[in-house]
Amino acid sequence: MAWAQRVLREYVLPELGPAVVIDWLTEPDHSQHGLGVGSPAARAAIRRDDREIARVLQTIDGLGLTASTDVFVVSDHGFSTNTAGVDVVGELIGAGLKAARDSDDVVPASSGQALALHVKDHDGERIARIVRFVQSREWGGVLFTAAAGPGTAHGGVAGTFSLELIHAANPERGPDMLLTFPWTSRPNAFGVPGTDRACVASGAAPLISDHGSMSPWNVRNTCLAWGVDFKRGATVRVPAGNVDVTPTILALLGIADRDGLDGRVLAEALADGPDPEQVTFDTVTRTVEAGTYRAVIQVSVLDGRRYVDKSWRLR
Repeated sequence: MAWAQRVLREYVLPELGPAVVIDWLTEPDHSQHGLGVGSPAARAAIRRDDREIARVLQTIDGLGLTASTDVFVVSDHGFSTNTAGVDVVGELIGAGLKAARDSDDVVPASSGQALALHVKDHDGERIARIVRFVQSREWGGVLFTAAAGPGTAHGGVAGTFSLELIHAANPERGPDMLLTFPWTSRPNAFGVPGTDRACVASGAAPLISDHGSMSPWNVRNTCLAWGVDFKRGATVRVPAGNVDVTPTILALLGIADRDGLDGRVLAEALADGPDPEQVTFDTVTRTVEAGTYRAVIQVSVLDGRRYVDKSWRLR
């Protein structure tokens, strides 16, 4: 990291004069996966990040750029602690819903605390059978399938939400269904709230901490902004997401053409923007059910942009 700071100070900023510089810090990702969110190693990694960010700010100040610079500090996801692993593929094989671990009738793609399933030929009957099976399992959480119709929040299979609702629908690359696991807000051994389960292979143990679920501890991540164009000392509770960072940077650079971008400008955080407490948005909850199975999703909408807050299975 010291080498990166030297390059930033001696070559990148003074010589190239870029409009945007990205400084990627890989920790505490590995330490939290391997040792746990909130562990001493993870907290030490965060302290190192603080020092590295301080060096960046010092470099900017030393180059006389502080008065014209804005800085974002953003994480890509939250974290929660795994309490168990679920061999979903093994469960599907045991239920006769997948032929073998290496068969292509049902292809899994895991993100840890969620699992996407691609079903051969988009077989609707097999998809429905898998959904009903997962709903019958104690480890089954909230499920998503192709929308029942244009603009609907419900999936085409009873008791599911639509993939489009969580921005996971894609005609070429999107899964046929996505399943999550039940989560809680219980704290782990280090006092950090949020527990979940993770998809594992046969006999494997899950990582200590993980991501990918629909819990607020995963969905909510870090987003800090500082600089000449931002309000000072403000905590903005308006719905926002990483997708909004690029449109905001383009707006700060005076680039008006932002067509095709999914995000919005975070105007309420800007110095000349509206009072965040006077920004209106709608937060709604929707429920699906199939027999005794029920699930809920909470979504906030602002300026036509949809933010998924959390989703959970009702017990």
